[in-house]
Amino acid sequence: MGMTVHVHFEYETGAAAGQNMTEIATTVATRKLLQSDLGKELKIIKVNPEGNITADKCGVAAKAVRHPRGVQVMVWGTVTREACERVFRCHPTILVQALREAQKGDIRNSIEGSSVNVANVMAALFIATGQDVACVVESCWAHLIVDYDESTSPDITFSMFLPSVVVGSVGGGTVYSTQKEALSMLGCAGAGKK
Repeated sequence: MGMTVHVHFEYETGAAAGQNMTEIATTVATRKLLQSDLGKELKIIKVNPEGNITADKCGVAAKAVRHPRGVQVMVWGTVTREACERVFRCHPTILVQALREAQKGDIRNSIEGSSVNVANVMAALFIATGQDVACVVESCWAHLIVDYDESTSPDITFSMFLPSVVVGSVGGGTVYSTQKEALSMLGCAGAGKK
């Protein structure tokens, strides 16, 4: 870009979210390149280990979908007609219509993804499980699908795809007892549980 070269590093971070380890590894690698014979031959003047090409703590839907650095999550749920009428105080057709109208607004406003307010739920989950809350912005990109056909079922079925939830089951805030307990309740504490 311009007179600079941006190199994209990709890492496998195991059970960790990996922001700190990847920043350290990239810094070490770029410093070694700068001091190497190749670096001198290429006439590299300086390096900056963060060129802001990653989606780290940024809402970049294309990166989240095409090159996710987090865990892909797919969730399903059902809201019964009774629950809809009790909680939302309306018939399921009204709720479905409202959600579909909101999706039209998403498209009109060029909002990438189509969901309800995922950020609040994600922030609460991140705090409870010791995750980096700044990653909510890139983790809450979601696509919500609403299925409802009153002739086959009185209930509404929802599915939501989250292509890149940036989480770790070790390191960072996961070491604290309360957060570790929350991860355990979800079956996600420790190495290999991400």
